[in-house]
Amino acid sequence: MFLESLLQRVENSFFELGKNWLKPSPQTQLRQRLDQLRAEKDEGERAQREAEQQAQQLRHQIASQQPQIERLIAQIALCVRNGTEANAWPLVLQLEEVRAACTAAQERLPRLEQAAWSHQFQVRQLERELTRLENDVPPPPPAPEPRPEPPPEKRPHKPPRR
Repeated sequence: MFLESLLQRVENSFFELGKNWLKPSPQTQLRQRLDQLRAEKDEGERAQREAEQQAQQLRHQIASQQPQIERLIAQIALCVRNGTEANAWPLVLQLEEVRAACTAAQERLPRLEQAAWSHQFQVRQLERELTRLENDVPPPPPAPEPRPEPPPEKRPHKPPRR
């Protein structure tokens, strides 16, 4: 037991020493943070698009159910006027199913809209943080200008030796 705890303390000491010794530069840390924020922003934008698409699908579903509800109501009224109430009962049950589905969709819609808004808010916050950090990143040092090559040396022409 004692030996195990001693080994664990030594191991932790080496680990802390390595973390402090291999600590990245502040610029590297800043660039890593920028990369992390960009990834979070991309994920937030994806989640926002997904929530907006789901909300749009629900709106479309609700809109497509309205004519069906009106048609079923008209058919039920026609059956009642014609005195064929027995034929109206299946239509009434179908109307209730469609209305229940429509109501459930209408109840889910505000939650999806709220989720989309929340993701949009998060993305805006991340954009502000990115802008602030990008302004803190010093620009990379300019590349050194290439030195012009010296002209070739002009040597006096020597006659060949004999």
